[in-house]
Amino acid sequence: MADELQKHLDNSRYGTPQIKPEEQHRYLGTFRERCYLSMTMQQMQDSTWQAQFAKHLPDYPEAEIRINGNLPESLQATYLHICAQAQRKFTIIQTNEAPTLETIGLLLVSTQAVDEPIIDIARKWSEKNSSTQEQPPKPSFLQKWFHL
Repeated sequence: MADELQKHLDNSRYGTPQIKPEEQHRYLGTFRERCYLSMTMQQMQDSTWQAQFAKHLPDYPEAEIRINGNLPESLQATYLHICAQAQRKFTIIQTNEAPTLETIGLLLVSTQAVDEPIIDIARKWSEKNSSTQEQPPKPSFLQKWFHL
């Protein structure tokens, strides 16, 4: 009983302990394993990635959008407009850190673990584009030997 009382006092004094607080801080209050897609503030400013985000947003119908509250208002408005057009829920998360170009500005997240291996928008869709390009057919055995 003394342990329970001490635990209750500690929780009252210091708050409830969090699991992986650094990870939750980096990923706007969620865990990395729940993320489908991430965009840094620098990527969010690029119109190419804005168009890719809007194009692929319907691919994740159950996902929620989290937007960093430290973004410039004009950039927030751009993505809020994209969310409104797609009729998607979004949450603006305020953080205490000063924003840099490499700070995560937008996340597409699930309520459960999805374990996407690649969540960075630049790596995710540039790899898909390169893998879908036509590769020349391999020469057959006879073509190799007889140079046909």
